[in-house]
Amino acid sequence: MIKDLYLAGGCFWGAEHFFKQIDGVVFTEVGFANGQTPDPTYKQVYTDTTGYAETVHIRYDRARVGLEFLLRMFFKAIDPTSLNKQGEDEGTRYRTGIYYTDPAEMPLIRGAVAREQLRYASPVVVEVCPLENFYRAEEYHQDYLDKNPGGYCHLPLDLFRFAREARPVPDGVNPFFPEIRKNFGFGCMRLPMKKGQVDLDETSRMVDLFLESGFNYFDTAHGYLDGKSETALKACLTSRYPRDRYLLVDKLTRGMFE
Repeated sequence: MIKDLYLAGGCFWGAEHFFKQIDGVVFTEVGFANGQTPDPTYKQVYTDTTGYAETVHIRYDRARVGLEFLLRMFFKAIDPTSLNKQGEDEGTRYRTGIYYTDPAEMPLIRGAVAREQLRYASPVVVEVCPLENFYRAEEYHQDYLDKNPGGYCHLPLDLFRFAREARPVPDGVNPFFPEIRKNFGFGCMRLPMKKGQVDLDETSRMVDLFLESGFNYFDTAHGYLDGKSETALKACLTSRYPRDRYLLVDKLTRGMFE
């Protein structure tokens, strides 16, 4: 079954390109949602007087990807605590929002937002409401980064690679499948080593896997790494996983290095 979802995540050029990478997303278009002016132009929306949010209309195949996973990916591409601002883009048109067309999805959406709130001390300010209206933006905005590979984007390029590679955990499968179980025990991460040093590439891959399995917290043990390894590991993790975005890694780096 093909379903529709409307997500506002800041500048829609980068947001659309991010969602296009996700396996199971079969269609995207950018436009303006939940405003007052009929059939607005980009120039009108840019004035912040129309009430619209730059929004990505997503169609996805439920046989391949679910709403919960798409929302989890959405939260990886935004700062949910930033009001009317994502990256360097500021204004009410850049607010974050989840606009649904099926009221039956509301409990799942509310639950996703509530779980995300647990990651932050500041309030999550993502707007959640029914889709009132949506107008497709001008053609030059559609697939903008495909047409302009070097064009402006507020999202890091690594996030697009992450979206291409991310996969949901299949229903009914224990997230502690063997690849994780052999590397994690009792909530403690056993760092992969290579020739006596921490294998940074493998560590990053494992942390990606851990995040995608839905875990939010785990304890860490340290003290057995030499100073050079600790410094390299900290640089690896904090460069790939901003502290204000991933609490799991934030807790990991706090526990290990502060």
